[in-house]
Amino acid sequence: MDRFVSVVRTRVSRRLLRRTVFVACGILLGVLPGLLPGASYSVETAPPSGPGAALGDTPPTVSIEVPGGGEQYEGGSRQNIEYTVFDADEQPLTVTIEHSTNGGTSWQQLLATTNTNGSFAVGWDVPNTTYADGRVRVTANDGVTGPVLTVSNAFSVVAVGSGTNTLTVGTNSGGVGSVATLSVGLANDDVVKRLEMDVVFDPEILSFQGVSRLGRAVAFEDTSFVVTDGTVRVLLEPPSGQTIAEGSGSILSLSFQLDASGQSDVTPSGVVLTGVAENALDVTPVAGVLTVTGGAVPVISLVAPQGGETLVGGGVETIQYVASGGSGDLSVTIEYSANGGSSYVASGTDLVNTGAFLWSVPTAPTTGGRIRVTASDGTSSASDESGVFSITTSSGGNVLAVGSADGAGGAVVTVPLTMTNADELKALQFDLLFDSGVVAFSSAEATGRGAAMDLTMQTVAVGRARGVMHYSTEQALGVGSGEIATIHLQLLGTRGAQSVVEPTAILLSDADANEIPDGIGQPGVITVTSDPVGPPRVDLSVLRNPGRPRHLQVFVAVSNGSGGTPQVSAGSANVTMASLGGGVFVGTVFLDPSVTSVTVTATDTVGDATGTDSETVRY
Repeated sequence: MDRFVSVVRTRVSRRLLRRTVFVACGILLGVLPGLLPGASYSVETAPPSGPGAALGDTPPTVSIEVPGGGEQYEGGSRQNIEYTVFDADEQPLTVTIEHSTNGGTSWQQLLATTNTNGSFAVGWDVPNTTYADGRVRVTANDGVTGPVLTVSNAFSVVAVGSGTNTLTVGTNSGGVGSVATLSVGLANDDVVKRLEMDVVFDPEILSFQGVSRLGRAVAFEDTSFVVTDGTVRVLLEPPSGQTIAEGSGSILSLSFQLDASGQSDVTPSGVVLTGVAENALDVTPVAGVLTVTGGAVPVISLVAPQGGETLVGGGVETIQYVASGGSGDLSVTIEYSANGGSSYVASGTDLVNTGAFLWSVPTAPTTGGRIRVTASDGTSSASDESGVFSITTSSGGNVLAVGSADGAGGAVVTVPLTMTNADELKALQFDLLFDSGVVAFSSAEATGRGAAMDLTMQTVAVGRARGVMHYSTEQALGVGSGEIATIHLQLLGTRGAQSVVEPTAILLSDADANEIPDGIGQPGVITVTSDPVGPPRVDLSVLRNPGRPRHLQVFVAVSNGSGGTPQVSAGSANVTMASLGGGVFVGTVFLDPSVTSVTVTATDTVGDATGTDSETVRY
């Protein structure tokens, strides 16, 4: 019996296997009593034991078929590395592939992966540099016996020298006020993967409009952005492995607005042409020329609205135009007609030529709306007008609307806040959003239909003021339409600056404190008609923290100021202020419980002129 088991153990694999032994009755009856003739028996073998008998201790093998040695590859080309790995124990293998340019003195990892037994091919981008003793090393590790590696025989690489590549900007001409394009061509002996360049031109004559891909690069992706006045950076790269093959032809067009008469070189500068191996290619840039004629008479073109639109009364639309030419700075006038152009009413006069104007759409409906824009240099003028568009009224409901106003920089303007309500209202809350670089909230009071309501309003964040109106008696705001408050806004911007003032986050409630849903806001527009004059304007708001009333948050808005941080104090203590941008600053005051009142003061000084504001908080 012991001899039989010993024989079985020596013949089974060193792995723990279950083998079925079919025993012939005639052979074993005398050796193992009790075995039945013709029956099938299982023998459970024991795991191996003793030195050198560990599970899976056969090292893997590795061989490299390609490169086999002696090859000469072209730099920048793509080649395959082919190899075979085998592990008798069928363990998963961690495989690392490395490359050396110096006969194995140093190695660079190309890939780390996991393989089972088999042959594999891995793509490899050959570096575009010359070397004579290149090697590939493949290492396999089964995690038990340690890594096994093999190194290929030597191969060589010859760098691909940069051919002749020429980038040429074309020439064109046009009259002042028009748009002209210049074609950019590429004649290249090398395959090109990417192009980056700056386009330099005279900003007094030209304004950059955009880039369009052409011909050989139409499938690429382009990016362009202004670097400085008169310099635009253009990037051209493939979306997924595409290239510009050797050849010649157009790849881009550059569009320019022709602003003034004269001639401007359009020069490709700092051109970086990249090959398929991420190698820099030699390139010769050739500048183009744009010649602009005319310029004595202003030219203006209305971009939007064009006609055919349906606008919502009470909203805000952006009127867009392009104005150029003339013998000096241009001023722009915007006019509106409700009768198809039979007569016009000015919406904005003596405007800065910014190319855009925020327009408060009239609330009266019409099917004959038109916009006319006029550019003038003081001596001559030019106009353009839209086609006919329609204006419709809003869909009803409860509408909170902000009026529009204009004024000189530094001035305070007043706009009405009107409510058109189909439900009786007991209270309302709203936020006003505005451009903090153009306007700042100053104050507000309940007026008109809302005169009997209590109103509190203050700045709560940069570009946001919150108002709450409610009746402290049994009164309610009846169904109707009209002014409920007036809002005072400080103008911070310079001539031509505009800001939408938009009511949002509107909450309405009835006499039983039930919320009335779907409050609608209609924005207004504030326009700065001249640059600020006089001393700095300083507006201070002090807010108590409801959860920690001894913590005060201080907001200061400064217009026409020094540009620095205003001086703020709370009693005798200075308050550290941080800029939020747009002339708005914020700080925090922590008061001792023994303090019963404190006066917070903010000051800003320009030359001999000082602006100040203060607020006293009592407990």
